[in-house]
Amino acid sequence: MVLLATAATAVVTALVVLCGVLVRKLRDAEDRRQRYAAVFDNATDMMCVYRLDGTIVRANAAALKRLGFGAELAGKNFSAHVAPESLLTTERAFAQAVSGRSIEFSTVFLDAHGDALTVMASLAPIAVRERIVGVVGSARDVSAEEAHEEELLRNRERFRGLFEQNAFAMATIKTDGTLSAINVAMERLSGYRNEELVGKPATILTPPDRRELARRRLAELTASPAPMSYESELLCRGDHEVAVGVDILPIEVVGRIEGYYMTVKDLTEERALRGRLGESDARVSALYRVASSGSNPSLQIDEALALGTKSLRVRYGCIVEVSGDRFTVRHRCGPEDDVMPVGFTAPLGPAIERVAQSPRATTAADLEPPWKSSIGSRIVADGKPYGALIFLDTQTRDGAFEPADVDFADLLATLAGGAVSRELAHQRLEEESLCDALTGLANRTLLEQSILRAIATAGRRQRKFAVLFLDLDRFKPVNDERGHAAGDLVLKEVARRLRETLRAEDLVARVGGDEFVILQTDVEKLEATGELAERVSRALSHPMAVGGVQLQIGCSIGVAVYPYDGKTAAELMHCADVAMYRAKMRNRETV
Repeated sequence: MVLLATAATAVVTALVVLCGVLVRKLRDAEDRRQRYAAVFDNATDMMCVYRLDGTIVRANAAALKRLGFGAELAGKNFSAHVAPESLLTTERAFAQAVSGRSIEFSTVFLDAHGDALTVMASLAPIAVRERIVGVVGSARDVSAEEAHEEELLRNRERFRGLFEQNAFAMATIKTDGTLSAINVAMERLSGYRNEELVGKPATILTPPDRRELARRRLAELTASPAPMSYESELLCRGDHEVAVGVDILPIEVVGRIEGYYMTVKDLTEERALRGRLGESDARVSALYRVASSGSNPSLQIDEALALGTKSLRVRYGCIVEVSGDRFTVRHRCGPEDDVMPVGFTAPLGPAIERVAQSPRATTAADLEPPWKSSIGSRIVADGKPYGALIFLDTQTRDGAFEPADVDFADLLATLAGGAVSRELAHQRLEEESLCDALTGLANRTLLEQSILRAIATAGRRQRKFAVLFLDLDRFKPVNDERGHAAGDLVLKEVARRLRETLRAEDLVARVGGDEFVILQTDVEKLEATGELAERVSRALSHPMAVGGVQLQIGCSIGVAVYPYDGKTAAELMHCADVAMYRAKMRNRETV
């Protein structure tokens, strides 16, 4: 009996231990299931679990949110969220996962609204006891990355074109002082081809007796990067020296100096003019200071005008741009009155026309009132006629202009022409970097800068402004059915209508494929924003003629008002985007 009792006790003890082991295993299995579920549900990438036939068992929050589906996604085949053109690729990848192999591939998803997004996807088999029972998939949206890379490529190509075809001789220099590229104008000026100079020290273009100074300048730039301007001589092929003006600017990428741009201007003609004037002339010394005053072209022009009015003893100086039969004042120096302010436009009279066409500076006796004294010289910028540099007065000048005054006006015009060329080049670079290439509207960078300025202004003046986020309706079928060329025509027409609808002080930007943002400044009454949204909606609801076909597009608009809906640019953009999405949902429900 004792033996039987002992055996029974042992059996019970063993059963208790076995039950404990089973409970721990079940608890561990439940813990692992919960951890997997937490990782799955909280993952930032889109994730789905599929049966072997491709039916969706479960989708995480990121997938439902990004694709715009609700719980109804479960039970559907993966073809519900894969673009038709990518379905075959996805089916092959799924078959590989079912066969036991993990695979990563690029494909295109469709969200609940039918909009496409490029993703980097991966599929992996789910095995239980060495038997594949399903497939788990994850995907990361790379649409924005692709768009960003394309924009960077376009900007790089545009800038490369500006560098290669710039009227000024240009070179790029690495931080170690070697040349990395020269443009066509530099090839013409130096007599060397690009491939002959790349990789060689930049000092090879400096006469031997000045190379030590050139090396010290590069060392100074390396130690303290900053724009630098000076006059020197360029050593060309055949040891021929050319007097040049040099501007060097640091190339900064993500806060790091990666090299320098060097712009070289031939000063042969300018120095010849200086020689005609004579080194003793005090005006020439002053002009030297203006010519070497720095790389800011607008400031240099203003200094040249101030020097001209003082030296020629007149009260007004201006630079005018001639276009067709009209002229526009671009720069001005003189008393603070309303006489020919910057931006003033008028018909081109005979006096200004003669100055703009004459190869030498001229004085005018046939001036229209109120002018009584005038001398001017034509301005050539980027190798093309631009307009004129004119000095004038409402009073009769004490004494006639002398030949030296004519030479001085020519010299000032030469200096001003170079500064205007740089100013125009800077404007082109700025416009291209801040404008959408297709529509000519502002891009996201300019929009964000403008919103930041609006926030600063509104904060000081206790004003309100509005951000309107606009997304086109029925635009995707245009691209799908009529091609991207037709889609581009629609976007250009939308841009035109938006410009006509807005005030001059408002800004409209293209921030995505068919997404636009309007910055409505100085909103006194909130009703004004609603009225603007109504005008925009009406303007875009009218049919558009594209390829001989009338297309009905329309739009959905979301509005955010500072400071009620946000106090930062990011908050305002997000709020307006969410409001636009809700408006688009309402529009679809009413269709």
